[in-house]
Amino acid sequence: MANYFLIDIGGTTIKYGISDGSGRFVEKGLMKNPARETSVGDMLSEIIGRIRAAGDKLELSGVAIATAGVVDTETGRIAYASDNIPNYTGTELGRIVGEAAHLPVVVENDTNAAALGEYWLGAGRLRRGMTRQPSPFFVMTLGTGVGGAIVIDGHVLHGASGFAGEVGFMTVGDEKFEDVAATSALIKHFARMKDIDAATVDGQDIFALARAHDETAVRAIDTFIKNLARGIANICYCLNPEMVIIGGAISAEAGYLKPRLIAALKALVVPRVYENMTIDFSRLGNDAGMLGALYHFKKKFNNG
Repeated sequence: MANYFLIDIGGTTIKYGISDGSGRFVEKGLMKNPARETSVGDMLSEIIGRIRAAGDKLELSGVAIATAGVVDTETGRIAYASDNIPNYTGTELGRIVGEAAHLPVVVENDTNAAALGEYWLGAGRLRRGMTRQPSPFFVMTLGTGVGGAIVIDGHVLHGASGFAGEVGFMTVGDEKFEDVAATSALIKHFARMKDIDAATVDGQDIFALARAHDETAVRAIDTFIKNLARGIANICYCLNPEMVIIGGAISAEAGYLKPRLIAALKALVVPRVYENMTIDFSRLGNDAGMLGALYHFKKKFNNG
C-alpha cells in the first residue's frame, strides 16, 4: 500500500506523520516551527529533512501539506499569511518541497484541510450523502480566532480570492465574530468578570469551573454560546448547510457545549432549516488537518 508524508504547518508548531492511503498513521511527530525565531528557509529545511528521513525508511508516494495562510492550491504558493509566520507570503511551498523531495505535493489551507478531514473520516463521515443533492458542510475552528471552511461534495469552496468561509471577519452586533466567539474571547470575558489576568486561565479551567457550578464561569460560557449561535445562525441562512462541525481544542468540551448550543440555535433558526442540519464537534482532533491534506492529495491525483 502507498505511503504519504503529511504535514500541518502552524505558526508555533508543525505536526507531521506518515500515513497509508486509508488515513491510518504509521508514525506521527511534532516539532517547533523555527520560522518565527529564524526564517522560513529554516522551516523549509526542517520539513524537507523530515521527508527525506521518512523516505529512507519507507517508499513515499507523495507529500500532502496543510498550512496556515491563504493558499493558491493550483501552484502550492502561499498567497497571503499573517505575521504568525513572518515573511511567509509568496513562498512557493509546493514547488520547493516537491523539487527537494522529488515527489508530487499538494498544499491546502489548514482550516480547509481540517474540514476535508472531518468530511472524509471524522464527524461528517456518516452524514455524507444524506440529502438528495450535494449540500454544504461547514467546519468552524475556534481558538485564538475563528476559522471556517465550506465543503460541497468533497470539495472546498475557495471563493474568488481564497477567503470563502472566513467567518471570523463577519460582524455580530458591532463586533467581529471572532472577537466574541473565539475561545480567546471566552477567556478574556471570564477574566474581566473575575478581575484577573487572562494569562492565568485557559478554556479548560473555565469549563471545569462551570461544571463545579461557578456562577461566573457559567455566565461567561452562556454569553459565549449566545454569540456562537448567532454566527452559526447567519451561516445557516447563507448556506443552508447539511452539517456544521466545530473544531479546535474546545471540541473536547462537546459534552457541556452541545446541548446548550443546540438550544440556543433552535431559538434563532427556523425549523425547516434546523431540522435538516446536524451540529457536531470534531472527531479527528489534531489529526484533522493532516488527514484532510491526504484526502486533497488523493482527490487531485485520482487515487482515492
